[in-house]
Amino acid sequence: MLLTILMDWAKNAGFKTVKIIQAKSSHWYSSARHDSLFMKYDVTARRSGFKFNQADETYVRSLV
Repeated sequence: MLLTILMDWAKNAGFKTVKIIQAKSSHWYSSARHDSLFMKYDVTARRSGFKFNQADETYVRSLV
């Protein structure tokens, strides 16, 4: 739900794309939280139509 709100806000603010970092790029990433963060970052991004960008290692979705 928060991701949908963010994408709506970004589109209304004139942004053309939204990016999400990988779980392993998070400051909170650790072996103890690996599975939880992977589900929240990576899986949510994939299920929401984001595509992985190898160049900057983020998930990207166009708002145009």
